Amino acid sequence: MKYTQELARIKATQYRQRIARYGREAVYNPEPVNFKKWFLNGIRTYEAKGAEFELLPGMVKIQWPGKVALLRVHVQRPPAVNLI
Repeated sequence: MKYTQELARIKATQYRQRIARYGREAVYNPEPVNFKKWFLNGIRTYEAKGAEFELLPGMVKIQWPGKVALLRVHVQRPPAVNLI
């Protein structure tokens, strides 16, 4: 059986109907990451792309090559409260 545009359309329609009836599968993260680990992972990701970071008291200086440096506040926010 050859996969044609008609079969692709049918498959897409069935998938859309399944999503409408049952919803999408939730992406489940078994362990929430603490702020420090999350922050350091973010810094490492952007360092790999060429950014340089300097941690100042309460702030972070971000320097991209050939651009003006940015200063950002480094504050750990309290977790969000689910009101439902």
